[in-house]
Amino acid sequence: MAQNTRALVREFARLCGLDPNRVRRLTLTADARDGILVAEVVMFPEPTGTELADFVSTADAHRDAMRLTVTEDGEPD
Repeated sequence: MAQNTRALVREFARLCGLDPNRVRRLTLTADARDGILVAEVVMFPEPTGTELADFVSTADAHRDAMRLTVTEDGEPD
């Protein structure tokens, strides 16, 4: 089962323009009533400028089909 799950994570990351080797965790939540799929991706380490640009470009190309919220976890104060 773990191997099949990892394959899903890798493919989803690739489709989003992310390096699948850097994805630490992927959580997908779907609501059958409104057809919204929410993806939370935790990546280690920080993506390079090129990888981030590719991700933003992919998200922009599909902006009618998704909403993108990016947050950054920083050091505690």
